[in-house]
Amino acid sequence: MCGPGKNVGVTENRERGTGKMRKYNYETKNIIVPGLKRKRTYYRVNGEWVTKGMVPEVQAQRRKYHQENKERNRENFRVWYSNNKEKTLKRHAEYRKNNKDKITKVNAEYQNTEHGFITGSIGSIFKPSSCRKRGLWPAITRKDVWDEFEKHVFEMKQKFPESDGRLCIYCENPWTYKRTYGTGKRVKHTTNFSIDRIDNNKTYQVGNLGFCCSGCNDKKHHATLELMENVIRVAKEKGLR
Repeated sequence: MCGPGKNVGVTENRERGTGKMRKYNYETKNIIVPGLKRKRTYYRVNGEWVTKGMVPEVQAQRRKYHQENKERNRENFRVWYSNNKEKTLKRHAEYRKNNKDKITKVNAEYQNTEHGFITGSIGSIFKPSSCRKRGLWPAITRKDVWDEFEKHVFEMKQKFPESDGRLCIYCENPWTYKRTYGTGKRVKHTTNFSIDRIDNNKTYQVGNLGFCCSGCNDKKHHATLELMENVIRVAKEKGLR
């Protein structure tokens, strides 16, 4: 195995030896990996040794390629899947059967990340059963919800510069991303992230989204703006405010 001091790679004259990666100008080293016939090349990026797929320029090239060939890739996948559907479904079923604990663990880890938790929260907005229950269907896209979320974070950062902007719009306290999997019990965390309709008479739409904690959302529940105004009016009349 090559040590950190032996940066073996492709030099500028395309010869193998100690030096820097010719194309991306990163130091490289080759390491013997059990199970692989050839040595794996690692690149030194910001002081850390990473595989080629983690090199920023490589990731940028891949994103550009997929963006430019999105439709072609989709069509190729549809053709491939139609020809291998039964084989693919069988392989997936076998994998899920043999890796239940692993799948549960991976899902739990993802659902407790910001992206995983918010993606799940956004998905619940578009759930047909939830739409029928509230009698209102979203007048917004998933991408628009993400855009509104980023706008909320930016505005909260402006209001509270010392924070990361991930604050409840009502109580202005930080929210959390906590979900339990595999325990058989659902734990309710009142500090968890939630998406509220500010005006409950209107559906989920741009300008009517309140990114808040679950506790504030539960307290507000089905209260309309008119009802809240009346409560405040009565409280003032009674000298409670």
